[in-house]
Amino acid sequence: MAPMFDFYTKVLGCTVDSPDDIGRLNGKLTHLRVGPKTMIDLMEQDSSEKIVGTPVDHFCLRIDPYDQEKLEAYLKGLGIEIENSGMRKGEQGVGPSTYIRDPEGNTIELKGPPNKPVDDRDD
Repeated sequence: MAPMFDFYTKVLGCTVDSPDDIGRLNGKLTHLRVGPKTMIDLMEQDSSEKIVGTPVDHFCLRIDPYDQEKLEAYLKGLGIEIENSGMRKGEQGVGPSTYIRDPEGNTIELKGPPNKPVDDRDD
């Protein structure tokens, strides 16, 4: 789990609220703080379990302020490949996004604030 912990804490800036949040459930579960209202749980899988793909297409972390040039330079400086970037529709409207993968191949969308807010919702 060390590569995942390092990625989420050192690259994305997640924090640990308490030492008790690391290695719970016999060392398999770690809670990481993303912001004031969000946490990510890292769960170590048994190496004998065959995992094919990921059950989630991607998840999104909102970044504000968002400077795409600085963000991409930072990520590239750490050797992290930019999978895709551009304007994308999100929950709050259309805005800039940068897609990367964590060490286990999960896709993460780093999303800036919307340039065009959502006016109507059909859902």
